[in-house]
Amino acid sequence: MLEDNQIIELFSQISRNKPEIKQWTALVIGYAVTADRIVQAKEIPSLITLIRIVREAPEISAILPDLLRSKRPVMDSTIEVPPEIAEKIFTCVLKICASDRKIQSEEYNFINQVGQTLKIKTSTIHQLVNSQIRNQNKASFFRQLLRQLNKEGRYWVSVVILKVILSDHRIDHRESHFLKDIYELLHRDSNLLEKAKLDAESTSLCDLPPVKIDEDTSLSILKYLLEIQMNGKELESQELRMIRDIANLLGYPSEKFDNIIESVKSEVENHP
Repeated sequence: MLEDNQIIELFSQISRNKPEIKQWTALVIGYAVTADRIVQAKEIPSLITLIRIVREAPEISAILPDLLRSKRPVMDSTIEVPPEIAEKIFTCVLKICASDRKIQSEEYNFINQVGQTLKIKTSTIHQLVNSQIRNQNKASFFRQLLRQLNKEGRYWVSVVILKVILSDHRIDHRESHFLKDIYELLHRDSNLLEKAKLDAESTSLCDLPPVKIDEDTSLSILKYLLEIQMNGKELESQELRMIRDIANLLGYPSEKFDNIIESVKSEVENHP
């Protein structure tokens, strides 16, 4: 989700003597908020912040009527935006369009046009979009866990995730951000996180206390664990065996497990 201070910081970095860039940026961000013709509750503060910035800046205040009408901005290829600012504008638009919902095809086309107008490489556009999709999916997954599981269930899942991360007896830089997710899942209890680490290292899967988790949540957990193990590498047999054992503990139907592997593999390949 886009924070209000990110919008304020972005506009503060665009020079006052470049009003055409400020105007275009304001229209692009404003349109991103209303591109689906529905202003989400979490988008309202961003829209209010944007309107205030435009209203208080004499060099761009003339565009306020177009901003309020949600007029689609012209993708003017003559606009010259410094690369470091261009990526920040693009990231703002992307975060707004992907805020707590899937990016629709019309929005994706708009995002792509913004990136091209800002002269961002196609490969970089795809990389940023795919990264946002992964972050969005991960945030959705952890909201599901917080909503569906009790304290014991959240702890069990935390230990299982840690066991998968620590299966090679180390946490590399690609895996370190998973610790932050677990910390949030444990309601930011650092003592409980340390206990979960110890249990993950010293307790075998079969010795973990039984837990009851519904099939839909179990599916999300298994997909997440597979994504961790497929993060930039091939899935090894012992890693697959561990996740299959976790599926058995969850009571997830074994005949469905192979389909999950293929599904996750396809997603990882399409969104590297």
